[in-house]
Amino acid sequence: MYRKRKIKNRLGAATVEFAIVAPIFFVFLIGIVEMGRMAMAQNVLTNASREAARVAIIDGSSTENVQEIAQSFARAGSIGEVAVEIEEGNSLVTITVVANFDDVSWLPAPFFLKNRAIWAATTMRKEDFNVTTYSADEIGDELPVFNGDDTDNGGTDNGGTDNGGTDSGGTDSGGNGNGNGNGNGNGNGNGNGNGKNK
Repeated sequence: MYRKRKIKNRLGAATVEFAIVAPIFFVFLIGIVEMGRMAMAQNVLTNASREAARVAIIDGSSTENVQEIAQSFARAGSIGEVAVEIEEGNSLVTITVVANFDDVSWLPAPFFLKNRAIWAATTMRKEDFNVTTYSADEIGDELPVFNGDDTDNGGTDNGGTDNGGTDSGGTDSGGNGNGNGNGNGNGNGNGNGNGKNK
């Protein structure tokens, strides 16, 4: 009799313990599910805003096209309708994609993030395809002009040492000859020979 009464009392204690721990456990479980879904939805909205911004920076893109790109990426990530805001200024384009967490939650009624808005924004510089052309007369004075005199081989020239320094006229049949050779940068050599006869 004593053992049976002790077991029955123990079963009652387990029920009380479960009643105390179960609400805390389910609160943590719901929080994990909601936070995980929010992180997933945030990532999808970031990708949607980025892809929409890439379209928006192209010259000639329309607002409808940008919104459609954002909506299609949101639908691909299991997110319903999203609001797409487009802001332009100072050659920059900002795309903001907003969704209500109640529309993307996996739970019938969100507990922590009820009626919360989640959003992502991307800013990119708008592309400019305006090309300015100049005529040859407009840029003629600014470009360097290369003539034959400006670049020659005189800086390192074979004329610095030429054959004029030792001239055949320096020694002749009449006697001793002195040969003087002058080498110019243009490769010209002049040899003068003076001979004396005895």
